[in-house]
Amino acid sequence: MDTSATLSANLGSIPTLTGSNFSEWKRKVKIVLGCMDLDLALRMDKPASPTDDSTLEYKVVNEKWERSNRMGLMIVKETIPETFRGGEEIIDLK
Repeated sequence: MDTSATLSANLGSIPTLTGSNFSEWKRKVKIVLGCMDLDLALRMDKPASPTDDSTLEYKVVNEKWERSNRMGLMIVKETIPETFRGGEEIIDLK
């Protein structure tokens, strides 16, 4: 299965949040993000921005967290009604 088909199948398994299905929605979002290796932003707080003195390992973790947060937010926003989304002020998944 190609990446776009996998993404579509994963997104399709998350019900649209209605207000009465929050527990199921949250559980499925966590499962999908975990299976896609995009749950780092849920599992750890945002790391401090790397500096010139930061190790390569720290920079890699920071990049992974940023990607996890960005992609996770896109997935969450796609599965909630527009009226729940608010503005662009939501910047962190956790």
